[in-house]
Amino acid sequence: MIRYNWKKIAKDSNNKVSDILLIVWYITYEYPPTSKRDRLFKFYGKDYSGDSFLLNPEFIYKHRKSASDSEWAEYIAVASYRSYNEYLTTNKLTIELAQLPKAVQNIIKMNRLLKVEDDKVYFQYEKSQKEK
Repeated sequence: MIRYNWKKIAKDSNNKVSDILLIVWYITYEYPPTSKRDRLFKFYGKDYSGDSFLLNPEFIYKHRKSASDSEWAEYIAVASYRSYNEYLTTNKLTIELAQLPKAVQNIIKMNRLLKVEDDKVYFQYEKSQKEK
């Protein structure tokens, strides 16, 4: 599991999809850049911790070819709306569709990694340890 601050990631990456995925990769694996020329260098050492969470961020990189990079970035962005405290108390990994801004609701409809059922958004690669 990782916890992250979506607003800081979006700001530092200038909403560039490849940089969003690079920052999340950095948060997930904590590998240092190999040199000053490494794209990771400009993000290395920054604190991206926050109240957003991904239970299984490794799946993004294991299954990256199953969707476009834009879909993965949207997946991370939509996941940031979930409540970490609610997850701690109830293990809830979904989010109510009504809790999301209209623009985000439109993104969900076009994203293969997100599924809406009974007015709840399900994240394809977020499964609790009990569900695995």
